[in-house]
Amino acid sequence: MVLLWKHNNNNIKGIIIFTHKEMNKKFINYYSLKKKYNIGIHIGCWFQCSIPDYVDFIMTSPNQLADINNIKTKIIPYNSRNFLPIYFDKYNNKSIKTIINSINELQKYSKYPLPNNLINDIHNIKFNNNIKYWDVITIAKPCYVKKLNYFLQSIKQIFNLKQYIKILIISPISPNEYKSPDEFHDIINIIHNYFTPEQQQYITLFRPDTGCNEGVDNKYLYPFYQWSKIFCFYTEFEGESRVTHEALCCGLPIVCYKYLKGGAKDYLDINNSIQFENYNDAYLSILKCVDNYLYLNKNYKLLHNKLHYNNTINLIENEFKNIYKSFNGNLIHYDNLHFKLPAHSIEKWSHMSDNETSDIMNNEQWNIFCDIYNI
Repeated sequence: MVLLWKHNNNNIKGIIIFTHKEMNKKFINYYSLKKKYNIGIHIGCWFQCSIPDYVDFIMTSPNQLADINNIKTKIIPYNSRNFLPIYFDKYNNKSIKTIINSINELQKYSKYPLPNNLINDIHNIKFNNNIKYWDVITIAKPCYVKKLNYFLQSIKQIFNLKQYIKILIISPISPNEYKSPDEFHDIINIIHNYFTPEQQQYITLFRPDTGCNEGVDNKYLYPFYQWSKIFCFYTEFEGESRVTHEALCCGLPIVCYKYLKGGAKDYLDINNSIQFENYNDAYLSILKCVDNYLYLNKNYKLLHNKLHYNNTINLIENEFKNIYKSFNGNLIHYDNLHFKLPAHSIEKWSHMSDNETSDIMNNEQWNIFCDIYNI
């Protein structure tokens, strides 16, 4: 969504940020806006297009851009994954009550059955802050780029070794899955065909369907990270990847593809990740990571300085001070930046286009935005 981040007043330009999907819309007069606002672009994908000349700054990881020639000075190296809520933490509010509450909330919107005795097993756990229930967690929609089919292939290889680790898959159903089903894996069918009924009891699958892009509210996700040992991320190219950074903030080490393109690897190293070179052997990295999770990502709190919004809002203000000598602070709309910047929040104009996110894609939506914020 377009984000008004600073008002224009007293001859000092305001700040307005568009998503990469909102560039070059014929119904928006960017050059007229530029007279009153510094115009930014927030990039949330692996980006291979050119940047228009009306753009003053670009919020992105440099690794998300296929070509950074001539625009290096415009890059502010922060995007939505750098403004995560502080509840993404290893211990914050961790309890049996919070994980049961999250399970019930996701299952309320998910038609796939829970494994037998899951709730009872967790209720009967002798709780301590370091307790884990699942060995592996992954969070991804089943679109082809996420490679959940390869992830499940790895899990099957592990089960074939008679190592029955517990797997958690959170895979929201988005509106696009109904519109273009051929672009998504039928993950339930894969599980039924790949795994025996006995093996399926080691897999917890949530397919929440709330009719929006994100699935259930983000605040219900952090307990699942807290109760898991490692996070798996199987894509070959990705933009900012909030889920990877949510997992890092919760102390989880990451298993990912070594040659992953984009911003997902920005904060990964040998101390907090195990990276596989090919998908056929990726299961070995999962087993290695599960065996060594206690010794990986031990310095996760250092990442809070770069990924928690209460710390990074000061960093972004410093970036603006370096770029604009007239900048005097007074940024607005601090809340939910991890959703607002990539247009994943619900806005008044959200359902006025075929787009499943809140990007402004037509003149009617733009007019509503301008009326609300007096643009």
